[in-house]
Amino acid sequence: MLLIALLVTAFVLALGSALGAAPAYAHDELVASDPADGSTVDALPAAITLTYSGDLIADGGATAILVTDAAGADLTAGDPVVDGRTVTQSLEGSASGTVTITWKVVSGDGHPISGELVFGVGEAPQEPQEPPMTGTDMTWLVYAGIGAVGIALIVVIIVLVARSSRTR
Repeated sequence: MLLIALLVTAFVLALGSALGAAPAYAHDELVASDPADGSTVDALPAAITLTYSGDLIADGGATAILVTDAAGADLTAGDPVVDGRTVTQSLEGSASGTVTITWKVVSGDGHPISGELVFGVGEAPQEPQEPPMTGTDMTWLVYAGIGAVGIALIVVIIVLVARSSRTR
C-alpha cells in the first residue's frame, strides 16, 4: 500500500511540474496604428503612431522603426519616441503609393516583438509579395514531452511493481 501511495505521489509531482512550469503566452502585441494597416491617406503624415497592448521598454536601441516608400527610400526623421504603450516616429519627405512600416520593440516582459504593416499614400497599398516570417513559441511542446516521458516512466514502474508483487 505504501508503494502505491509513493507511486501516486510521484505521478502527481511529475504531472504538476510538467504543467505548472508552463510559460506565459500573453506577450504584448501591436493593437493599433495611425495610419491603420491597409488604409489610404491623402498625404504622408508628419508622424506615425503604433500602440501596443502593454508598456514597452524605452531603453536606447530597444525600439527601431523604419518607414520606407514604394521605392525603398527611408522616410523616418530622428529616433522613435516611446511613451508607455505608444511609439511615435516622425516622418520627413513625401511619398506616393505603398508605404511600409517595419518595427521592432521590446515589451515590458523583456521579449522582443516585431512586425510590418503598410498603408497607401494617394492610392491603396499593395500587399507585400512575401509575408514576413514570424517566430512561434514552441516551449509548450518541450513541457508536454517532459510530462509524457514522466507519465510513461510512472506507468512502467507501476507495471513492474505489480508484476513483482504477483510473483512473490
